[in-house]
Amino acid sequence: MRKVGIVTACVLVLTGCSKDQPSEEEIKNALTIYTEKKGCASSVLFKEIPINLRYIKNNQNIIKIFVNAGLLEKTDDSYTLTALGKEAYDPSMNGFCYTDSYKINSVKVEKEDANIPSTLSGAWYVSLNISPSQVSDWVKNEELINAASRLSEKDVESPKTYTVRLGKKIGVEELVVIEPRFSFEPGLKYNMGW
Repeated sequence: MRKVGIVTACVLVLTGCSKDQPSEEEIKNALTIYTEKKGCASSVLFKEIPINLRYIKNNQNIIKIFVNAGLLEKTDDSYTLTALGKEAYDPSMNGFCYTDSYKINSVKVEKEDANIPSTLSGAWYVSLNISPSQVSDWVKNEELINAASRLSEKDVESPKTYTVRLGKKIGVEELVVIEPRFSFEPGLKYNMGW
C-alpha cells in the first residue's frame, strides 16, 4: 500500500502543476487580431489624395519614390493615384497596402509560465513565425524600402519570429495574449516634411 501511495504522489507532483498546453489552433485564434492586420507603406502625407498642395514642396523625395513605384502620378499642380495606386490605396491606413493579412507559419510552446497570477488557470511562452499572406510586387522596391523611417521593417517579405506570453483566465477556456509588451505593427512608415 505504501508503494501505491508513493507512486501516486510522484505522478501528482509530475503532472499536477502542468496545465495542458494550448493547441496550434488555439494559439492561432488568440493571435487573429494581429494576423488580420494589413501591411502598408503609409504616411500622413497620403491622408488625402490628391496630395494637399501645401505638403508637396517639402516632400518631393517621398513623392518621387511613390511615382517611380507606379502608385502616384503628377496631374497639373498635384499628385493623384495611378491605376495601381487605386488598387493599393487604403485611406484608413494613410497609404498603400502590400498585403491584406499575415499568416502564422509555425508555433511552438517554449515553456509553461509557473509564476501566474491567481486570475489565470495557465500561461505559456510561445514562439511563432509570421509572414505576409501575399506581397504585392510594387513594394519589392529597394528605393521605397530604404526611404522608410528607422522604425519600419526593412524586409517586408521574410517571415519574422516572435515570442509572446499567452494565457487562459480562470473560468474562460479561450486563450488570450497576456504579454502587455507584445507588439506586431507591420508596415513601412514615411516621415513627412512640414
